[in-house]
Amino acid sequence: MSSASTILLVRPARFAFNAETAASNHFQQLPPDLAGAAAQQQAQAEFDEAVARLRSRGLQVRVFDDTAEPPKPDAVFPNNWLTLHPDGRVLLYPMCAPNRRAERRPDILAALAREFVVSEVIDLSGHEQQGRFLEGTGSLVFDHAARVAYAALSPRTDAGLLQDVAAQLGYRAVAFRATDAQGQAIYHTNVMMCVGEGFAVLCRESIVDAAERAAVEAALRSGGHVVVPITLGQVARFAGNMLALRAADGRAVLVMSQSAYEVLTPMQRQTLETHAELLPLRIPTIETLGGGSARCMLAEVRLPMRPTAADQPVTLRRATAADIAGMHVVRVSVRENRLSRPDRVTEADYQDMLGRRGAGWVAEAAGRIVGFAIVDAAARSVWALFLHPDWEGRGIGRRLHDAMLSWCAAQGLPDLHLTTEPGTRAEHFYQVAGWQPQGLDASGEQRFERVLA
Repeated sequence: MSSASTILLVRPARFAFNAETAASNHFQQLPPDLAGAAAQQQAQAEFDEAVARLRSRGLQVRVFDDTAEPPKPDAVFPNNWLTLHPDGRVLLYPMCAPNRRAERRPDILAALAREFVVSEVIDLSGHEQQGRFLEGTGSLVFDHAARVAYAALSPRTDAGLLQDVAAQLGYRAVAFRATDAQGQAIYHTNVMMCVGEGFAVLCRESIVDAAERAAVEAALRSGGHVVVPITLGQVARFAGNMLALRAADGRAVLVMSQSAYEVLTPMQRQTLETHAELLPLRIPTIETLGGGSARCMLAEVRLPMRPTAADQPVTLRRATAADIAGMHVVRVSVRENRLSRPDRVTEADYQDMLGRRGAGWVAEAAGRIVGFAIVDAAARSVWALFLHPDWEGRGIGRRLHDAMLSWCAAQGLPDLHLTTEPGTRAEHFYQVAGWQPQGLDASGEQRFERVLA
């Protein structure tokens, strides 16, 4: 199987029209009604709905929150700055727009390394100083089974870097030139073609050179792919911007935007459905302002997993300041009670809670923190109780909860309180654990109390 089953996404914090990328991305538009806070709010809502739909189809999704500073209007498109390979190698790519380069985040790499095997990081970003760029799987469309890397050359896709990366990975490079209906270079290869298992979506008419077009089609046929041709009009609606994935149960899933799905003809849909379940995502704001679509939002995680078998022992111990980084990784990975501004919870906050104000506990497996709990004893409140999504359903949260309450009772605390989002699994967890609901607080959170004495 060549399709990935795990994907990485970045939830935008400052999504906006990026003027620095608009010069080469002619898909970007700036309608007057999509500006400022409205664009950010709509983009986040579209992102959250997309994540829910991806998970509902059995795909393994890792979500990282963008940081508000520095502003990164295109952070929602992480596939442009890294690729993650089955041999443990991570490639970091040179980006054309200076304000996109801050998207490369060491903390995301560190978090991945705790869950997956990272054997080597190959940083190509130094080529930015020479004006040479290659923007990840925007520039490169991989056929992993046939070991071919397709690339439409453009200001963002350097021919020499294409050859270098293909050689490092042991792939054959197939380069060509592609233009849109106005004769302008298509900025990224992944808006005009997609390669899945046994099929490929290709805008033939965008490849104006007959010899180059023939070479691309021959390579696809040699790889055993049925070619589904699309038009330039369909490319303008992101019909080429698709990604083939594998659900946990082995089902093939082809992710695209709702816009792309609607512009496909019945015959095109029928052909694609013989290869995969079609999964459209409604992301009109992200497409319009960002000039990228569903595939651009998804970075495939092909790294080998670190051992995390269900029977792997999980131990509990008191938390120390050395655990803060690991605890924060868990905190930003959760699916409920998410931090709208992760940067507002600082290392000093953790240190204060673990020292002067209270105590904490971590759940650890193979040296990795998979959950934690912290109580603010001074305020008689639960400051944190979180579990990494991959470790849910194993009773770890209840063990952390019980350890925390036992300590609080031993300290003579008469009671505790906490707040959580209403209608969540967390709310149900606390009800089952014996906490008494006290109604909603001023911020709309459900308040709970628990008598200890």
